[in-house]
Amino acid sequence: MPLIPAGSRAATGAQAGRVLVSTSASASLTLTASLTPLASVPLIDMEQERTPRACNPALGLSGGNKETLIKVTNVAPPDPTSEAENRRKELLSKIQIVTMSDLRRQWQSRSEGHIERQRLNPFSEGFDHTHAMAVRLRKGDRGYGRPEEGSRTEERGRRALRHIHKEMEEMCLVIEQMGVKGRDGRVRVTFGRLFQRYERISDKVVGILLRARKHKMLEFEGEMLWQGVHDHVIITLA
Repeated sequence: MPLIPAGSRAATGAQAGRVLVSTSASASLTLTASLTPLASVPLIDMEQERTPRACNPALGLSGGNKETLIKVTNVAPPDPTSEAENRRKELLSKIQIVTMSDLRRQWQSRSEGHIERQRLNPFSEGFDHTHAMAVRLRKGDRGYGRPEEGSRTEERGRRALRHIHKEMEEMCLVIEQMGVKGRDGRVRVTFGRLFQRYERISDKVVGILLRARKHKMLEFEGEMLWQGVHDHVIITLA
């Protein structure tokens, strides 16, 4: 970047408040500015003009190329009800004042809840068998046989259920692709053919079939299917 001669720093009144940006083929950049304090320029209005270099003899510039003059002018002060002010008021409205008594009650509640869970946890040293039998759910009670709502166990169960449903849908799709459609419009396939095809996809062929029959997605005879024994059993899509 070329240096600016000391004599060129004395700008005339017409040049005050302007930033001169000089561009040339050699990609050199010359900046000279008469800056005002930032506090007095809350907002900036940019005006661009193009004048030949010959208009600036003090900088030793010759004609041919062009320069960009950017004028900085003052505008009205910011509105106190600006977006930043509204954002600050919004954040202040969300601040909650918590006293030491509130913190003590919250900590006490968490501590009591942890102790109660340990008394019901058979894998904990604080397990209380008598208390667990007294508060346990009976058959017919709401939530009986299900994990606690909102727990990680419940979330794992939901993920497993979604995975099983996906496998059952894939099984029905394979049967539809390789099966034979009868006069009634239903697709059928023998267990032997299905086992040979689907064992490359999953090793839980029989388990998925039993689960799909429980959800009435397909039908077949018998309580269980064994490879080599029930190869002739016909599986029908529902």
